Amino acid sequence: MATRKKKEVETNTWPKVTVGSHSTRTEYEDGRVDFVWDWEALQQDVREAIAEYERKKLVEEAPYHPGYEGAVVNEVTKPKRTRKK
Repeated sequence: MATRKKKEVETNTWPKVTVGSHSTRTEYEDGRVDFVWDWEALQQDVREAIAEYERKKLVEEAPYHPGYEGAVVNEVTKPKRTRKK
């Protein structure tokens, strides 16, 4: 799963806000910090990562014959070429 860079909202005043892909961090002048999770975005990214892993796993375990999506075609399983009549 790829990580995303955090974006810091540029302000000359307090509070300082850092927005990530799954969370927002707000730092106040008195030292207090609020941290808020975006659980839906986190769940979506985790689901996408799991689905991508499962797709790669299926391709690696795929039968080695032509016509099967993701199959590896080598010289042994390569279909014979025929001439046009």
